[in-house]
Amino acid sequence: MECLEEQIPPTTHRARALCSILSKIKYLQIILAIPKAVISIPQALLDVLCALTTDLAVNQLNSCLCAITAFMNLCNLLMTFFFFGFLVQVGNDPLKAWNLSSLLRVVVPALSVIYYVVAIYCTAEAYREFKAIVYDTLKAETHASQTNSSNKRFFESILIKTFVDPITARSSVNDVVVNMPLGV
Repeated sequence: MECLEEQIPPTTHRARALCSILSKIKYLQIILAIPKAVISIPQALLDVLCALTTDLAVNQLNSCLCAITAFMNLCNLLMTFFFFGFLVQVGNDPLKAWNLSSLLRVVVPALSVIYYVVAIYCTAEAYREFKAIVYDTLKAETHASQTNSSNKRFFESILIKTFVDPITARSSVNDVVVNMPLGV
Protein backbone atom coordinates (compact mmCIF):
# COMPACT_ATOMS: atom_id res chain seq x y z
CA MET A 1 0.00 0.00 0.00
CA GLU A 2 1.20 3.47 -0.75
CA CYS A 3 1.53 6.51 1.50
CA LEU A 4 -1.56 7.99 3.10
CA GLU A 5 -1.14 11.19 1.09
CA GLU A 6 -1.58 9.30 -2.18
CA GLN A 7 -5.25 8.41 -1.92
CA ILE A 8 -7.34 7.15 -4.78
CA PRO A 9 -10.47 9.33 -5.14
CA PRO A 10 -13.80 7.57 -5.71
CA THR A 11 -14.07 7.41 -9.48
CA THR A 12 -17.53 5.96 -10.00
CA HIS A 13 -20.96 7.08 -8.89
CA ARG A 14 -21.40 3.77 -7.06
CA ALA A 15 -18.17 4.28 -5.09
CA ARG A 16 -19.28 7.77 -4.06
CA ALA A 17 -22.67 6.41 -2.98
CA LEU A 18 -21.05 3.60 -0.99
CA CYS A 19 -18.72 6.08 0.72
CA SER A 20 -21.75 8.13 1.73
CA ILE A 21 -23.58 5.04 3.02
CA LEU A 22 -20.53 3.86 4.96
CA SER A 23 -20.17 7.29 6.56
CA LYS A 24 -23.77 7.09 7.75
CA ILE A 25 -23.17 3.55 8.99
CA LYS A 26 -20.18 4.81 10.97
CA TYR A 27 -22.27 7.44 12.76
CA LEU A 28 -25.09 4.99 13.41
CA GLN A 29 -22.63 2.54 14.92
CA ILE A 30 -21.30 5.17 17.32
CA ILE A 31 -24.87 6.07 18.30
CA LEU A 32 -25.63 2.37 18.78
CA ALA A 33 -22.54 1.92 20.97
CA ILE A 34 -23.77 4.43 23.56
CA PRO A 35 -26.75 2.40 24.89
CA LYS A 36 -24.77 -0.80 24.40
CA ALA A 37 -22.24 0.45 26.94
CA VAL A 38 -24.95 -0.02 29.56
CA ILE A 39 -25.63 -3.60 28.46
CA SER A 40 -22.19 -4.90 27.50
CA ILE A 41 -18.92 -2.97 27.57
CA PRO A 42 -17.05 -5.35 25.18
CA GLN A 43 -19.77 -5.01 22.54
CA ALA A 44 -19.70 -1.23 22.88
CA LEU A 45 -15.91 -1.14 22.53
CA LEU A 46 -16.04 -3.41 19.50
CA ASP A 47 -18.69 -1.12 17.98
CA VAL A 48 -16.45 1.93 18.46
CA LEU A 49 -13.46 0.08 17.01
CA CYS A 50 -15.57 -1.04 14.06
CA ALA A 51 -16.73 2.56 13.48
CA LEU A 52 -13.08 3.66 13.40
CA THR A 53 -12.15 1.00 10.83
CA THR A 54 -15.18 2.00 8.76
CA ASP A 55 -13.94 5.59 8.83
CA LEU A 56 -10.47 4.52 7.71
CA ALA A 57 -11.94 2.36 4.94
CA VAL A 58 -13.98 5.28 3.60
CA ASN A 59 -11.14 7.81 3.78
CA GLN A 60 -8.58 5.53 2.13
CA LEU A 61 -10.93 3.54 -0.14
CA ASN A 62 -9.21 0.48 1.29
CA SER A 63 -10.81 -2.85 0.43
CA CYS A 64 -8.88 -4.70 3.15
CA LEU A 65 -10.30 -2.42 5.83
CA CYS A 66 -13.78 -3.07 4.41
CA ALA A 67 -13.20 -6.80 4.82
CA ILE A 68 -11.99 -6.27 8.40
CA THR A 69 -15.04 -4.11 9.13
CA ALA A 70 -17.40 -6.74 7.72
CA PHE A 71 -15.70 -9.39 9.87
CA MET A 72 -15.98 -7.21 12.98
CA ASN A 73 -19.67 -6.59 12.26
CA LEU A 74 -20.14 -10.33 11.89
CA CYS A 75 -18.47 -10.82 15.28
CA ASN A 76 -20.81 -8.20 16.77
CA LEU A 77 -23.79 -9.99 15.25
CA LEU A 78 -22.68 -13.29 16.76
CA MET A 79 -22.12 -11.63 20.15
CA THR A 80 -25.67 -10.27 19.99
CA PHE A 81 -27.06 -13.75 19.26
CA PHE A 82 -25.00 -15.13 22.14
CA PHE A 83 -26.42 -12.42 24.38
CA PHE A 84 -29.98 -13.44 23.48
CA GLY A 85 -29.07 -17.09 24.02
CA PHE A 86 -27.63 -16.26 27.42
CA LEU A 87 -30.83 -14.49 28.41
CA VAL A 88 -32.89 -17.51 27.38
CA GLN A 89 -30.54 -19.95 29.07
CA VAL A 90 -30.54 -18.10 32.39
CA GLY A 91 -34.31 -17.79 32.27
CA ASN A 92 -34.47 -14.03 32.45
CA ASP A 93 -37.40 -12.96 30.32
CA PRO A 94 -36.91 -9.22 29.91
CA LEU A 95 -40.39 -8.81 28.46
CA LYS A 96 -42.06 -9.82 31.75
CA ALA A 97 -40.73 -6.84 33.66
CA TRP A 98 -41.58 -3.57 31.94
CA ASN A 99 -38.84 -1.37 33.31
CA LEU A 100 -36.36 0.63 31.27
CA SER A 101 -33.41 -1.64 31.90
CA SER A 102 -35.16 -4.79 30.71
CA LEU A 103 -36.53 -3.08 27.61
CA LEU A 104 -33.09 -1.71 26.85
CA ARG A 105 -31.72 -5.25 26.95
CA VAL A 106 -34.20 -6.35 24.29
CA VAL A 107 -34.69 -3.34 22.03
CA VAL A 108 -31.04 -2.36 21.54
CA PRO A 109 -29.84 -5.87 20.59
CA ALA A 110 -32.87 -6.37 18.34
CA LEU A 111 -32.08 -3.13 16.50
CA SER A 112 -28.43 -4.17 16.45
CA VAL A 113 -29.24 -7.38 14.58
CA ILE A 114 -30.96 -5.43 11.80
CA TYR A 115 -28.15 -2.88 11.75
CA TYR A 116 -25.40 -5.51 11.53
CA VAL A 117 -27.04 -7.35 8.64
CA VAL A 118 -27.30 -4.09 6.66
CA ALA A 119 -23.76 -3.02 7.65
CA ILE A 120 -22.25 -6.36 6.60
CA TYR A 121 -23.97 -6.16 3.22
CA CYS A 122 -22.87 -2.54 2.62
CA THR A 123 -19.27 -3.18 3.63
CA ALA A 124 -19.14 -6.26 1.39
CA GLU A 125 -20.38 -4.16 -1.54
CA ALA A 126 -17.86 -1.44 -0.70
CA TYR A 127 -15.13 -4.10 -0.58
CA ARG A 128 -16.09 -5.18 -4.09
CA GLU A 129 -16.19 -1.63 -5.43
CA PHE A 130 -12.93 -0.51 -3.79
CA LYS A 131 -11.19 -3.67 -5.02
CA ALA A 132 -12.41 -2.88 -8.55
CA ILE A 133 -11.06 0.68 -8.30
CA VAL A 134 -7.64 -0.60 -7.25
CA TYR A 135 -7.70 -3.24 -10.00
CA ASP A 136 -8.62 -0.68 -12.67
CA THR A 137 -5.93 1.71 -11.43
CA LEU A 138 -3.24 -0.97 -11.43
CA LYS A 139 -4.39 -2.21 -14.82
CA ALA A 140 -4.12 1.31 -16.28
CA GLU A 141 -0.69 1.85 -14.71
CA THR A 142 0.54 -1.52 -15.97
CA HIS A 143 -0.78 -0.81 -19.46
CA ALA A 144 0.85 2.62 -19.48
CA SER A 145 4.20 1.25 -18.30
CA GLN A 146 4.07 -1.58 -20.85
CA THR A 147 3.18 0.85 -23.62
CA ASN A 148 5.97 3.20 -22.59
CA SER A 149 8.53 0.40 -22.41
CA SER A 150 7.49 -1.05 -25.80
CA ASN A 151 7.57 2.42 -27.39
CA LYS A 152 10.96 3.01 -25.80
CA ARG A 153 12.30 -0.27 -27.20
CA PHE A 154 10.88 0.54 -30.66
CA PHE A 155 12.48 3.98 -30.77
CA GLU A 156 15.74 2.62 -29.37
CA SER A 157 15.86 0.07 -32.18
CA ILE A 158 15.29 2.82 -34.76
CA LEU A 159 18.00 4.99 -33.21
CA ILE A 160 20.41 2.08 -33.08
CA LYS A 161 19.77 1.30 -36.77
CA THR A 162 20.11 4.93 -37.75
CA PHE A 163 23.24 5.79 -35.80
CA VAL A 164 25.09 2.49 -35.82
CA ASP A 165 24.53 1.53 -39.42
CA PRO A 166 23.38 4.58 -41.39
CA ILE A 167 24.02 2.88 -44.76
CA THR A 168 21.53 0.12 -44.05
CA ALA A 169 18.93 2.54 -42.79
CA ARG A 170 19.48 4.86 -45.79
CA SER A 171 19.39 2.05 -48.30
CA SER A 172 16.07 0.75 -46.92
CA VAL A 173 14.58 4.24 -47.37
CA ASN A 174 15.93 4.41 -50.95
CA ASP A 175 14.45 1.00 -51.74
CA VAL A 176 11.02 2.26 -50.74
CA VAL A 177 11.41 5.40 -52.87
CA VAL A 178 12.80 3.50 -55.89
CA ASN A 179 10.15 0.80 -55.84
CA MET A 180 7.18 3.22 -55.61
CA PRO A 181 4.95 3.44 -58.69
CA LEU A 182 5.17 6.68 -60.65
CA GLY A 183 1.49 7.65 -60.39
CA VAL A 184 1.65 8.22 -56.66
